[in-house]
Amino acid sequence: AESLAAYDQEGALPGMSESMAGDEESMVGAMPPNSLFQGMFGGYGFHDHVVCTRLLPVARAVHWTQKYAEQGKPEHSPPPGLLAASSYDFSKRFAVSLKDGDLLVASPPFGNVSYKPAHPDAAQSPGNAMGRDSDTFGQNDGVLRWFEEYASRLAAGWYEVAPLHEFPYSKKAINLFPVKPPVMVSAVTRGVMVRATVLYAPEVVGGPIPGIFSYSIRFSLLSESDQLAHWPATAGPFRRMTSVQLQTRHWIIRDQNGLPVDEVQGDGVIGKFPILTPGGPEFIYQSCTHLENGDRGFMDGYFRFVEGTNRNPTGPIFDVICPRFRLEVPPFLY
Repeated sequence: AESLAAYDQEGALPGMSESMAGDEESMVGAMPPNSLFQGMFGGYGFHDHVVCTRLLPVARAVHWTQKYAEQGKPEHSPPPGLLAASSYDFSKRFAVSLKDGDLLVASPPFGNVSYKPAHPDAAQSPGNAMGRDSDTFGQNDGVLRWFEEYASRLAAGWYEVAPLHEFPYSKKAINLFPVKPPVMVSAVTRGVMVRATVLYAPEVVGGPIPGIFSYSIRFSLLSESDQLAHWPATAGPFRRMTSVQLQTRHWIIRDQNGLPVDEVQGDGVIGKFPILTPGGPEFIYQSCTHLENGDRGFMDGYFRFVEGTNRNPTGPIFDVICPRFRLEVPPFLY
């Protein structure tokens, strides 16, 4: 919201120098707020961070590549090639290397900028659903492999068209939180389903390791028959739950060996205490975390609910398990 307000009031985008913002021609690549969610390559949002990446027309790509090169400042480090795609405020941007054809992503976008590959080497790339076997991959085809992998994920239903954020102005777009296993995991406890999925955001600085992991959590209360199917014997005779409400959350962050390195607990989630009803819509929220050591780890935990509501409970308090999901930098970055 602050970024949009800054755009509306100053006519400049976050991270621009005065010379870049003051140059009327430089605004040729800027996207107005109403096109924030129209990126071909999808996006995501958590807290006050929203990105949706779109392919830049060649003229704009050349223009912005030159503008970054003219700055000569570390916070506006020029891309090692041609700027090819970006979010509306350039907080996330991709460049094509003119040396080897690799697609690179800025991490972080401002400050001590570096560019990392957005795809694995040809020798490490698996085949994909577009019909190409890995044996046909060659050198200098990184952009093609990146496109093909993205297309194969869209065709396989990895991503859905959904709002990127709970902001009132958030519109539907290709949401890059995967909704297919093994990235998405799920578990049901006493009829309450939790689904969890995660992605890596290279453009956000959250700790000693560049980038941050954003996770999306979804709660729903299943139908009476599904509640019965998942009712534990230790809970006594079955009773239909017409509503449940969240009370607290408890997260365990683990290293790559599965050993706990941190715990996070608190009331509600992002300041909310959702009430779930059978067959009602999922409650979805996004948050983020980072790893202190290494670029691999895990996260799991539980959410404490009460039957009825916090104000008018109709049954006991119980813990709903969130299964363990993996935190790791994926081979393809979108």
